[in-house]
Amino acid sequence: MDLEPSWKTPAEAPALPTYKADVSLDYAFNESKVVGDGIFNGTDSKTAPAFVRITAIQGKDGEAAANTMSLQGGDALTAGSVVARADFDKVVWDASKNEGGSFKFIPVQDAQGTALQGAVEQTITIHEAPALPSYEADVSVAYTYNQSKAVGADIFNGTDSATAPGLRAHHRHSGQGRVRLPPTR
Repeated sequence: MDLEPSWKTPAEAPALPTYKADVSLDYAFNESKVVGDGIFNGTDSKTAPAFVRITAIQGKDGEAAANTMSLQGGDALTAGSVVARADFDKVVWDASKNEGGSFKFIPVQDAQGTALQGAVEQTITIHEAPALPSYEADVSVAYTYNQSKAVGADIFNGTDSATAPGLRAHHRHSGQGRVRLPPTR
């Protein structure tokens, strides 16, 4: 594979890629998946860059996020890593390493990361869903006929109050007086 640009003068330089503004991706809690080649290709595949250089990888509060990005089945990506177009669809964000965050990249001319005049750095924000609550398999609350008493928050909080959800009534089974309450956010 030829890693040098096919053009030699600025007049022969390829058109710069264009990108959507304020791009964000949603990930499930602890999900690891490919970010998608469309992120790096831009809005028009005809002007997709041959290479991009990763310029920053940060956690959601701006802290360093080591080992968060990699090539699928391959090496970790860090600030300064150059990714070829052939690998755009192999770039993975691993949300198990953080709670969301962002990464930045800029189109470059070649595998050495040579600046592409006029290229603009892009920022991609990763939103990770919070951890889902966990519940015991079967919880019972005993009531006598016509008794009125509070159910208690622990039944709704689950086994870890840090992941307690907001709730809404979903179903009431009138035959046995059971109420099903799925978690909502």
